[in-house]
Amino acid sequence: MHRLIPHTLVALFAMLVLGNEVFAQFHGSHERENRERKPGIEPGSIADLLAGAMELSHNAKQWKKHEAVKLTMKLTLGDDDTALKLTGTFATKSDAFVLCVDGTPVFGHDGSERWHAKPLEQFDDAAAHVHMLGMVPVLPYRIRRDDHIVGTGPMRIVNDHRYYAASIAWPDNDNWSVLLVNPSNDRLSIVAYFVRLSEDDEPDFSQAYAMVADDFEGAEEVPFARTWDIWKWSRPRGIVGDEAIGRVKISEVKFIEADEDDFAKPKDDEA
Repeated sequence: MHRLIPHTLVALFAMLVLGNEVFAQFHGSHERENRERKPGIEPGSIADLLAGAMELSHNAKQWKKHEAVKLTMKLTLGDDDTALKLTGTFATKSDAFVLCVDGTPVFGHDGSERWHAKPLEQFDDAAAHVHMLGMVPVLPYRIRRDDHIVGTGPMRIVNDHRYYAASIAWPDNDNWSVLLVNPSNDRLSIVAYFVRLSEDDEPDFSQAYAMVADDFEGAEEVPFARTWDIWKWSRPRGIVGDEAIGRVKISEVKFIEADEDDFAKPKDDEA
């Protein structure tokens, strides 16, 4: 796999002398950040270098040669008997995707806006994770379109392992994500997230989680993490707990042909 020469994440990682104080900037008021941020990633900025590092490490050049990727996801929380089987289809050149649970379309993006065919609340404790699986498997290839990076900086977590991080506030709600990149290989390693399913829900940051990537395997020279372990996450402390609370297994990854109709919201009688 291609590696960036020094002067990208390796050079940026020297900033670790600042410790978690830089990362603490991520966790200020998102309302203030939303007012101050401007759309897009500024060329030459740290966010631009971070995005470039992930794109190169995840072979975005090869990714863009295809129209769409389809994959199967098995989401397990606790007892394996309660596992959800999900199928995701993601466009490679736009934000479009469709996520199905047990073969039924649940939500997606038609390239212009997000749509829901089924309420995510029906999945109870799994709802936040189902929501994130509409983006996590392909985040390294979409970071430039998720153009609401509100901070970057180093962070030490997981037995004092060191990562470079970017905080993202999503434009249409109070949800946020923190992406942690391993500077030894420039790969996306951890996605921490808080999901507010409804505007009526009061923010409860005790319900924050992290997906940790493992078992990278290529599909036509494009690497995909085949395992994402789910942990509890603390905004000031990072990953907490002695063991993961769930797991996502990804399989049957294949690139396919697709058109706009494949990502359109299904009609009421089709959902």
